[in-house]
Amino acid sequence: MDLTVSKQVLEEEMSNTTPGPGGQRRVVGLALLVVTLLAACAAPAATPAQPVASKLTLDQVSATAKTEGKVLVSDSTPDQQFAPVIAAFKAKYPGIDVQQLSQSSAEAIQQMTAEVQVNRTATTDVLIGGLAQLSVPEKDGILLATDWAALGLGKELIASQAQVKAVGALTVFIYNKSQVAEKDAPRTWDALLDPKWKGKLAIFPTGDIAADLTMPLGEAKATDLWTKLVAQSTIIATPPDVANKVAAGEFAVGVVRVQHARAQVARGAPVAYVVPNPAVFSVLSGVIPKTAAHPNAARLFIAWLASVEGANAYEKATFRGNPLVSGSQAAADTKGLDLVTWDVQKESIDERARLEAKFLQIAQRR
Repeated sequence: MDLTVSKQVLEEEMSNTTPGPGGQRRVVGLALLVVTLLAACAAPAATPAQPVASKLTLDQVSATAKTEGKVLVSDSTPDQQFAPVIAAFKAKYPGIDVQQLSQSSAEAIQQMTAEVQVNRTATTDVLIGGLAQLSVPEKDGILLATDWAALGLGKELIASQAQVKAVGALTVFIYNKSQVAEKDAPRTWDALLDPKWKGKLAIFPTGDIAADLTMPLGEAKATDLWTKLVAQSTIIATPPDVANKVAAGEFAVGVVRVQHARAQVARGAPVAYVVPNPAVFSVLSGVIPKTAAHPNAARLFIAWLASVEGANAYEKATFRGNPLVSGSQAAADTKGLDLVTWDVQKESIDERARLEAKFLQIAQRR
């Protein structure tokens, strides 16, 4: 158990806690997390057992899921936004109740790890979080293995026996239609470096976007592009803040996650967005803790998310989609573009962490 990482995550979560009922609920949740972490640290370290993948068919999983009757899903989407996802799944699979735990993936991963290490029934059955983040508990034997191909999933969606590329977020360029005509909107990363955007461009401090761009561009070219982009831009704290400021006309163009651009469009703000080429897709995996109470309902839920029906239902509700699902809206949005996603099979977790830290440091120099 990495106490340094646990301490950092707890400190970050505490610094993000806000006053009021929601903040108090988070404090309580973090207190419970501390307890489970301490329990895990006190337990003797065990060598992770080699996982044996379930080879059940989708019909078999569905039948068993109905006997389990419930699935608990951890996803960072606000409750009210996730409700239509639950309704769509229950319409497809009546008799299986879905409950959502709206929490950050960092908090959920720490809690899951602590629970599994002491062989305690996991709080959640499905955890949706970053592919790179979840590769660590997978390596430690925390996650349940499944033969996802036997459930009908294509190889492009299977990161490993434990991880499915279930959902995710594209990075897009949002622009204010009062300041930028559709024909003039930037559509490539190099286009953002045009001097005409100097002082009119907003981005948020991150390392993952440039880390993804190293795959098609190489590290040297991605470093050059990101360094110039940071110099050209105003750094805004978060993606939602970037979207808000572009909508308000403070900036002409911004780099954001697609859900924040779509949220502005949905509320009628004078903005539009484009998916740039290369299209950077941050993958969120669906995983199952080894001690999940409802493992087959969890498998069914993840398999449904990776279907056209599930992908579109999730995208409609949360504004995040999955271009890896052929026939989905996100796939249509990225048609003809070079889609870039991090591949756990081709790049080590340590290398990914190095790249993200490097590019985040560049962004924070401003």
